[in-house]
Amino acid sequence: MAAALLFTHFSTLGTLDLPLWARVPLGVAAGFGIGVVAAIMGVAGGELLIPTIMLLFGQNIKTAGSLSLLVSLSAMLEAFARYSRDGSFAVLGANRRFALVMVAGSIAGAVLGGCCSACSRTWSSSPRWP
Repeated sequence: MAAALLFTHFSTLGTLDLPLWARVPLGVAAGFGIGVVAAIMGVAGGELLIPTIMLLFGQNIKTAGSLSLLVSLSAMLEAFARYSRDGSFAVLGANRRFALVMVAGSIAGAVLGGCCSACSRTWSSSPRWP
């Protein structure tokens, strides 16, 4: 996937030129495979979902990222419910300070990233931008 995405960075490579009847089963199969790999690795799967959405369905990076979050939401909710039932979150109590620092850093990073994104749109749409 990385090679295909790198190739598309330097040239134009559209989506796989497949009819819809072939793309839908491929999407379902890819989703199943990504779900299995993500469950084994203990991640949400965005690192695999985003390139698949971009290459198989031809979506841009922002749409692919948003769709990845939407798809991953159900997996995250299921994992949250499962971990809550078996007491896996008890470790957070022992590491409360570390968890709070990570949460604060994550929120600050999200806010800063949103501000940078808004600034870059403003700069790129300005007539003075080269």
